[in-house]
Formats: sequence, C-alpha cells, structure tokens
Amino acid sequence: QVPSLEWIESASKETRFVPESLVVSDYLDEIYPEVRLHPTDSYLKAQQRVLVERFNNVNMC
Repeated sequence: QVPSLEWIESASKETRFVPESLVVSDYLDEIYPEVRLHPTDSYLKAQQRVLVERFNNVNMC
C-alpha cells in the first residue's frame, strides 16, 4: 500500500489525491510553511533526500 493524502476540496467538492509520502511531505511544506517537515537549508535538505533514497532501496522482509 502506497502512503497517500486524500481530501475533498470544500469550495468545489472535488476529491483530491496525492500519492507517495515524499510528494505528500513536499506538498504539506508548501501549504503549511510555518510547520516545516523538511529543512529550509538546501544542503541539509539534500542530505535528507540522500538518506531517504538509501532507505527506499532497502528490501524489507
């Protein structure tokens, strides 16, 4: 199962869906910039992405 974010837009009543946890966290950082999930420093953000990519390649049994 893929982590995702789904909600109904109040104005249009349209259902919106964002798949994948990294995409969801990027989306939330843009929508709620006062509560960041990612570092604002570009170097630290890059290091975080490298770490996430390494764990994406780990095969869990």
